[in-house]
Amino acid sequence: MRSITQHVERSTQEQAKGGRQITGAIESISKMVNQLNLAHHQQRKGADRILDSSRRVEQISREQENNLEDVSKAFDAIARTMPGTD
Repeated sequence: MRSITQHVERSTQEQAKGGRQITGAIESISKMVNQLNLAHHQQRKGADRILDSSRRVEQISREQENNLEDVSKAFDAIARTMPGTD
């Protein structure tokens, strides 16, 4: 009977040790998943900022192109008013 009791006690200890190892592994996996989630959100924010900046650069480029067209038209108008430029 004592042998059975010792065997049950050792089995219980081993199961408890295994349970702690499983719990530790699950906690590690949970931390990794949380880190991946945070990294994903940070990358998303960075990508959104890049996209916003690209859109702003595109808008500024269009505005600059329009301004240059206006300047060119103004120079053409000035040139037409100057004598001897026909």
